[in-house]
Amino acid sequence: MKFFDYIKIALKNIWRQRVRSSLTIVSIVIGSLAVISVLSLVFGAQKVFMDTLQAEGSFTHVMVTPNQENLSGGGGPFGGGGQEVSDSQKKIDDALIQKIKTINYVTDVNPAVRIWNLESYKAKGGNGKKFRADVEASVPGKATEKKIIAGRDFTKEDGNRKVIIGVNLLESLGYKDPQDAVGKTIIFTTKKGYQGEGAQLPDFNSDNKESWDKLQEQATELEAEIIGITSPPGPGSNGSVFITMNWARKIMSWPNMKEDPVKMEAYKTRMETSGIRNWDMRNCQDCRTLTYESEIDRQGYHMAYVQVNNPDNTKAVSEEIKKLGVGTITAEDMLKMFTQVISIIAAVLGAIGAISLGVATIGIVNTMVMATMERTREIGVMRACGATRKIIRRLFMFEAAVLGFLGGTIGILTGIGVSKIANYYINRMLASQNMSAENVISLPLWLIVATLGITTFLGLISGLYPAFRAARLDPVEALRYE
Repeated sequence: MKFFDYIKIALKNIWRQRVRSSLTIVSIVIGSLAVISVLSLVFGAQKVFMDTLQAEGSFTHVMVTPNQENLSGGGGPFGGGGQEVSDSQKKIDDALIQKIKTINYVTDVNPAVRIWNLESYKAKGGNGKKFRADVEASVPGKATEKKIIAGRDFTKEDGNRKVIIGVNLLESLGYKDPQDAVGKTIIFTTKKGYQGEGAQLPDFNSDNKESWDKLQEQATELEAEIIGITSPPGPGSNGSVFITMNWARKIMSWPNMKEDPVKMEAYKTRMETSGIRNWDMRNCQDCRTLTYESEIDRQGYHMAYVQVNNPDNTKAVSEEIKKLGVGTITAEDMLKMFTQVISIIAAVLGAIGAISLGVATIGIVNTMVMATMERTREIGVMRACGATRKIIRRLFMFEAAVLGFLGGTIGILTGIGVSKIANYYINRMLASQNMSAENVISLPLWLIVATLGITTFLGLISGLYPAFRAARLDPVEALRYE
């Protein structure tokens, strides 16, 4: 018999028992669809992550963190910030920034900090709804350049009360068009006990402890002008609100009364010469000056973004920066970590899908064993007419393989249809957030071919026992079977 003769007979027998065969095929469809859905979503997410990194130019960026051992520290797109510098961390200050700038292939270095003492923000004159503040400040430059779609980016001349917001915040703040938001005002609410720029502080020369205790329960509102709208965060940030570094220094600071020894000594002499008793140094208004100490100056920046001239040089630059005693994170590091996580997820979810295929395999075995029993007399006639055991085995194995092939094909077609529908709605949702990622769920050709091959192979394997059982039937006994 020729190859296509086996296929023709297999299809004929499947159609003859179409109800039972359909149920078996449905089980294969469910199993293959489960595998395809899970793996296509996992690998699609990996592709979107890779494309996003490439589109944002992240492969020419290196993020510097204070902690050389824990690369998950720091801020920006790879972690949180605003932590106390420990013994295992190196202070990222202007001196270190200058050293990094001297490394070969480095085109720019821009430090950044996460603002921890701003709790929420709202639109001035809006509905009053507040949103959690995720604020970052950075020195403007090539490494922190933003994708401005309305207004402008920061310049080094920008001072206080200037802010850039992400386009994904427009709808929440009540703006329909990016250009409408430029020039408007948003109001930040600080955490309780805030003592930085704009806070109403009690008189330092008084003993009013109640006023200072009350300050610990008060929050301060700070107004800022929106000067620009940026597309969804790219290199240099994982936040949606950005302020200038000049303003950040004043926000992340606390007041301190600096004493003037010369004036204090002069005041003391004057009081003693005048014969005044029970005088108090706190009454000397000129002896102390109110100053502010910046957390950034004391602890350093939370991270720094390094721009490299070519993606091929990123790894070399990263290694040179590590020699300075700090940690680094590159897009390749993130991609590697993401791939490891994705691989684990794919293995776990793929195993669940494999269980479904295993159940479908048992269904094929059951269907083919039933077919063997029902067609015992037919097998006897074929053997009497000259069919060899080899031919009988092939007939049943081909029939089982065709069941697997049909189930896999329908599962793949269903998966393609589901993925197109899902991508349509996902793309619409992303577009509403002004995000350009498309086709999060993708079906690579290798996955289609692999799924089809696996289902066909499982069908073939499932038909081995029924095929050998049918081939071993005694022709004489088979012809007598009723």
